[in-house]
Order: sequence, then C-alpha cells, then structure tokens
Amino acid sequence: PGALDAYAAGANARIAEGHILPPEYLLLGAQPEPWTPIDSLVWEKMMSWDLGGDYEMELLRRQLGEALGPERAAQLLPGYPQDGVLILPAGVEPAAWEQTAGDLLALDSRLQIELGRGGREIGSNNWVVAGSRTESGLPLLANDPHLGTSIPSIWYLAELQGDQLHAIGATFPGLPAVVIGHNERIAWGVTNVGPDTQDLYIERINPANPNQYAVGDRWEDMTVVEEIIAVDGADEPLRWAARSTRHGPLISDVSGAGVPVALRWVALEPGDTTMDAFMDINYAADWEGFVDALRRYVSPSQNVVYADVEGNIGYYAPGRIPIRAEGHDGMLPVTG
Repeated sequence: PGALDAYAAGANARIAEGHILPPEYLLLGAQPEPWTPIDSLVWEKMMSWDLGGDYEMELLRRQLGEALGPERAAQLLPGYPQDGVLILPAGVEPAAWEQTAGDLLALDSRLQIELGRGGREIGSNNWVVAGSRTESGLPLLANDPHLGTSIPSIWYLAELQGDQLHAIGATFPGLPAVVIGHNERIAWGVTNVGPDTQDLYIERINPANPNQYAVGDRWEDMTVVEEIIAVDGADEPLRWAARSTRHGPLISDVSGAGVPVALRWVALEPGDTTMDAFMDINYAADWEGFVDALRRYVSPSQNVVYADVEGNIGYYAPGRIPIRAEGHDGMLPVTG
C-alpha cells in the first residue's frame, strides 16, 4: 500500500504542475482524473487480461463440436503435442505434466510453425546461460517481451533508487516496480506462459427474478454492481448493472446473448497479491528471496528466468492454475 500511495502521489503532483497534456487529451478536450492506488491494481489486471485468455476457445470448441463432432473438432483444435518441446524435462516434476491446459498457446505455436502465421508482436522469448558458457564467467540473461502496440507505450525504462532499493529495467505506466530488470544482486526476465486460467459456466436464471440464479436446487442472489459510464454528448451517463454469480461476471450481459454465461478467471478470485510479488522481486537479493516473492504471484502466469551475482541461474513459472473438478477439463463451457 505504501508504494502504491507514493506512486499515486507522484503522478498527481506531476499533473498538478500544469504541463501541456499529450495530444490525446487535447483532441478529446479531456482532463486526467487524479490517479489512485486502485487504478494501479486495475491496470495490472488489464495486463493480465491482455496476456491471458481461453474462454473464446471454449466457445469455438463447443461450436465445432456441435457442427462436426468431438473427434473432428479435436483435430481442428489440437492440444500440445505429446512429443512437444518442454521447458523442464519430463520426470523432474511428474505431477506438473498430468494435464496440459494451454490450448490457446499451443494453437498459436502450431499456426506459427506450420502455417507461418505470426507477426512482430508474436513470440516473446527469454533465456539465461551459466557463467561456464560466457566469456566473463558470470551468468548472462536476456528478455524480449513482445506485446501489442498501444498509446501510451506499454514499456518504458526506469531506475528506482531508495535506502533499501536500487532496481533498473523496464516497467509500464501504473506499476511502482520494475517488471523486467535487475537490482544490485539479481536479474530477472518474464515471458507469457499462456495456461488455461478461464472457465465458462452456463447459469440458470430464476424466471421470477432476473437477479437470482440456481445453485443446486435453490435460488441465490447475484452480486449487482452499478457502473456509471459517461457518454460524450449525452445529458445523463449510462447506468450499467453488472451482474455476477459465484463463478464470476455474466459476460453474456454485455453481448446480449440469450444464454447467461459467467466467466471464472483466476485474476478475479479474492486474494490477488501479484503486485506484492513484483514489489518483493525488486528487493530480493538471492534465489530464496526471489522464490518467496513469486509465491505471492497470481496472474498472468509467466516464465521467469533468473541470474545473480553469485553465478546462480534459474527458472520459475509462478501463477495460479485452476484445479478443476473431476470430469471438467476446462475445454468446454459447463453448467453452473
């Protein structure tokens, strides 16, 4: 909380100095609202949304299954090949390979390899090599994250200096921490893992009360939050009733779909401490401190490479991955 408060105070102090605003503000005739710590947390979740996603594949898989049958659908949307390359060799942690959930990542990889489909924003990569393979005798770490182009730019370089902190690297607007970089003891880099962390649930709505849904043989109240959306040129803002079940928000409300569908996603579960993890990585001084920080990492799951001044290198893939009930493999929408 202290770092988020300080970050917000610094952003607002800069705004208050009265500098000429970026052209987007001038064209829209808009003024930036004061930055708050919640804005930083929400932007972290937006980055998680940008780097995650599977529910579209669940819908496509269901459509293909209904049109062509499950076997043909599985041929068109294959999972990761059994003999595919693994970051960690088989046998290191057998439990980790019982189920491959990254269908979307596997499909993207297959399209790139077999059909040459891809672009400049496709294919983040990072690596770390031990000092035994470098001229200096010290580890060498590199990171090349490919993200979509946006305004403002996602990445910018920063140096953070404090009594107990000296971190340098790449970060993005909204975060009071270095995302990719090094301090005086360790270096780290991240690329997207792309696991399946989203599930769709088809809910049953009470015909007598649209804000209730079925849980077993009883009706339960939804959580309803009013969102105020300002519309340019309109006298009154749009008041949107955002409905959520125990599984998550009813994303079908936005599309006007006839079937009520809720999205469950690890980034929307209570207890998202990803911001704490990033802050703690900036202060970490060794592998133990690094791993301890990543225990608090939730979403989006990342391939994190590591090196330190003692010559150690490492790899860690933190993030919450759903443990689904028997019979639910995350491939298709299920009943709520």
